[in-house]
Amino acid sequence: MMGGFGGGFGGGYGRPPMGMGGFGGPMGGFGGGWFPQNPFNYSPQPFNYGGGYNRMQAFMFPMGVSPAVIEKMEKASKAFREYDKDNTGTLDKEEWKNCIKSLNINIPSGDLNTLYSRIDRDNSGKITEREFCEWYSSCY
Repeated sequence: MMGGFGGGFGGGYGRPPMGMGGFGGPMGGFGGGWFPQNPFNYSPQPFNYGGGYNRMQAFMFPMGVSPAVIEKMEKASKAFREYDKDNTGTLDKEEWKNCIKSLNINIPSGDLNTLYSRIDRDNSGKITEREFCEWYSSCY
């Protein structure tokens, strides 16, 4: 899928073609730009964390991302941890709905299940903190 805004560079709603980390990519891209993806067509970007996940420690940001992406991930991580009431490091659908509402994200109810499944990359039935932070920082 090619196109972007006005048929220009990108793979839709400001997203670079798959596999490109260049213009607007997860590392900040050409000129430091980061164009958000359309949350309804979210396609996960590759991130390198350099280590495992531990819910009991501060969120580990991916290596090489721009300060703008880190800022978005910090905001998402803070909200995620507030709504991860059972401290499992995952959000079930109800926790996720409350979390996105707290971030002033309005998703039509008919799209919630599809979007939840798209974010849940490992198909565990729950959204991990990394999955959530990657989605939020890619789309908002």
